[in-house]
Amino acid sequence: PMNMADGYRAPYDHADLWIGKPDSTTEAVGAALRQLEIIAQTDKSAIGFVTLNPLTIEMVKNWLATLPGKTITLVPLSAIAEN
Repeated sequence: PMNMADGYRAPYDHADLWIGKPDSTTEAVGAALRQLEIIAQTDKSAIGFVTLNPLTIEMVKNWLATLPGKTITLVPLSAIAEN
């Protein structure tokens, strides 16, 4: 089925994981970030969408700082999305 991205010939893909909800706990966000890492290592890529709230922003910022020590590289969505 055609979607809006098709009409604009824009890259698109689906989210593997939604990270955080307005009422998320530190434990829930941490578990989601760990799950995103597992998906990335298993499937060679993973797409996570983050709910913008102070907790998730801070936790993702801290998580990003750990990536250089892991076998995970953050890239723009367009690098892995389909055309």
